[in-house]
Amino acid sequence: MRKISSIIIFVFILILFISQAGAMQVAAGTKLWLVGWDPWFKKIYANPLPEMPTTSFKMQGTIMAGPSVSFIFGDWGVSTAFSYGRFKGEASRSGTVGNVRYVTSGLLSVTRSDFDLALSYTLMPGLRIFGGLKTQVYQIDAREVITQSTNNTIFDLRTQNMNVTSPFNGPGLGAGYTYHFGNFFIGASLAYVFLKGDYKIGSYINQTEGAVLGLSQTPSDYVIKVESVGVTFEPLFGFRAGERAVLILGIRGQTLKSTMKSLKEENDYALPMQGENGERIYESQEQDLFGGVSLSLSMIF
Repeated sequence: MRKISSIIIFVFILILFISQAGAMQVAAGTKLWLVGWDPWFKKIYANPLPEMPTTSFKMQGTIMAGPSVSFIFGDWGVSTAFSYGRFKGEASRSGTVGNVRYVTSGLLSVTRSDFDLALSYTLMPGLRIFGGLKTQVYQIDAREVITQSTNNTIFDLRTQNMNVTSPFNGPGLGAGYTYHFGNFFIGASLAYVFLKGDYKIGSYINQTEGAVLGLSQTPSDYVIKVESVGVTFEPLFGFRAGERAVLILGIRGQTLKSTMKSLKEENDYALPMQGENGERIYESQEQDLFGGVSLSLSMIF
């Protein structure tokens, strides 16, 4: 909360200071991103195990949406944007060893919210550079049902629930270019972001059938440290309707490469994925891929 308050105060002071130097334009509107996601944690569910060689993983796309506001003073600009979306996924593993049937099925719900604050400068007509701060938050809720059966009779039944929160923060920078012809324009932007944060994991397993019944939980201090480098590239096409309305259509691709490291090299603190030979691991390099169509509509005042 203190960080957010400081950012808001900084923005208003900056706007007040720069606006004294000349006329200010304000552009306010909304941004949409119809996006698909290939998540890093797919390997947790999609990698086959010896007893469960058949796997399936599906992550549905979503629409991330939210407001945006820009303040323009000559060659300078200050912009802020917020977006939010919810992804849903399904995962399963299955296999048979001897007369024992193994089946794991899971449901995932993941929310992602982004907050961006940037300062930009126009170097020459059409070419601008920008830099600022980014906050990205994931909330992951996963539920798995794990069964073992013989002749359709279940003798082992476990339900695993996992809750993960992951606020990430860091700086970003980039550049963009637009070329205008009449009321139309084309262009592209390239941006880098450097994020740090934690995956704070809480989970429990409830075993209702089998040799050991009851509830087991992960340690309360189970935290995975994450450092990420993200790249976003977006070619775009725009149209300006009159003096006020601007419509922009883009194709946005985004990659996020992360180093994940457990705080402790103990069994209860191992990363949720496994090594090539099924061993426990405590550090890993992972990647998320996002891509889809973006649309923004803004009004200039």
